[in-house]
Amino acid sequence: MAINRTGGLISRKRIILASLNKSSVGALLTAAGGAFFMPAGAANATDVNIVPRIEARETYTDNVLLTPDNEQSDFVSVFSPGVNIELEGPKLNGTVDYEAGVLYFPSQNDAQVRHDLNARLQLEAVNNFFFIDGTARISEQFINRNAGFSFSDDNFTGNRSTIQTYNLSPSFRGRIEQFATWDLSYRYGLVFSEQGGSGLPNDPAQVFTDSRDHTASLRFASGPQFRTLSWTASGNLRRTNRDGPGTNFKDDQLRLDLNYRVSRVVSLTAGAGYEHTNLVGIARGTDGDGVLWDVGINLTPSRRTNFSARYGRRINQEVVSANFLHRLNSAITFTANYSDTFQSSQSLLTGQLPGIIIGNDGSVTDPNGLPLPADLPGFDLNNLNFRQQRGTFGVTYRRDRTNFTLFTSYEERTFNIGEPEEKGFSGNFVASRQFSRRSSANVRLTYRHDEFRGIMREDDLYGAQARYSYRLSQNFSANLSYILTYRDSNTAQFDITENAITLGIQATF
Repeated sequence: MAINRTGGLISRKRIILASLNKSSVGALLTAAGGAFFMPAGAANATDVNIVPRIEARETYTDNVLLTPDNEQSDFVSVFSPGVNIELEGPKLNGTVDYEAGVLYFPSQNDAQVRHDLNARLQLEAVNNFFFIDGTARISEQFINRNAGFSFSDDNFTGNRSTIQTYNLSPSFRGRIEQFATWDLSYRYGLVFSEQGGSGLPNDPAQVFTDSRDHTASLRFASGPQFRTLSWTASGNLRRTNRDGPGTNFKDDQLRLDLNYRVSRVVSLTAGAGYEHTNLVGIARGTDGDGVLWDVGINLTPSRRTNFSARYGRRINQEVVSANFLHRLNSAITFTANYSDTFQSSQSLLTGQLPGIIIGNDGSVTDPNGLPLPADLPGFDLNNLNFRQQRGTFGVTYRRDRTNFTLFTSYEERTFNIGEPEEKGFSGNFVASRQFSRRSSANVRLTYRHDEFRGIMREDDLYGAQARYSYRLSQNFSANLSYILTYRDSNTAQFDITENAITLGIQATF
């Protein structure tokens, strides 16, 4: 038995994978982004847990169209069948969760179907040598901050787009006796969008189109015989090819990194290499070649604390990165991070997939335990490349039946050298409590401040979400939730307020 997001107990049906026919298994793996070749040994030892579900809910919203004025209320009816499939074995592991939501809007006399897929499968195809990782995500996302958006899903707006993201990543690993280890990996990512932005069709800042993402890496790392001075030699290739306007993304690197262990607590790092890229002017797409380098320090004063920092130059820019982790005790952990990288909307979407955590009820979080940022457009999805400078700080508390996470971030995106940056600060507090085997509750508070590039516009976004769940019986549960979305802009036409109250019931089989 397991607790689902509505507080009900999930009754699992256990099936041995060997009893499924090949076409059924192939369909599962294809849903995760690719069809895998599966050794017979993996099939014979892998359990499959299948939990179908049906949810019906009714939502009252006081701003169904998400407009700044002349708000229109509505009662939205939602019917959502879904299924959760978990695979667990020595060679094959994964989760596939799919839900199709049918929403009816009486005020618009219209209905919509929204798809939600989250899947990840990991296969050890050849023992300790050949591995395959497949991930997939289909979700409805707000894509443009100039239009209406909300923390609630049950509203009617043209600012949503069905975003499909798939990754297929084969990798090989090996050892050269005691001298070195090596790994060779390739990741092929696909991003599909059903619509672009609301601006000019030939403006890459206003459209988000289909793309293919390629990432390849070959890495050699020193083996056990290198104790005081260790090394890593690597080559990396990154490509994003878009179907629409905008410069494709290209960045290739060769580098050598050294780590000198001064003591048990302190080690010094240094790295240098060569880079070929089209990111010299960032979004302008200027090709360039040059040397990159960085130096740094790692501090490990105890098993519970680690700090690292690096400073260097690449693409004619100074770059800094840092990481901090401290486990105060078994329940409380502090984390902090600062990164300076070059990205695109497409690379961020495909890059976040390997780290997602899929719950047995279909809930999806990042490694910090927070919902993925897809529910609101922190930054617009578009066809531009950019420099991303991002800092985060988080505190997590997990003990018995109570969990909470406080997570803050500050981010700047530079699209062209010499032009204004786009900036955003956000804070999230998430708390959950399992009161009993029958009841649970969770709360999420959100604040975000945005500064837009090239215009004198600043937005403050406030969000509050509360949900209470109660198990009615072994297979039925009910939930009641409230969601507030409030955007306050110095440009009045972008102000938005929505209150949504939802009552739902879910059945699992």
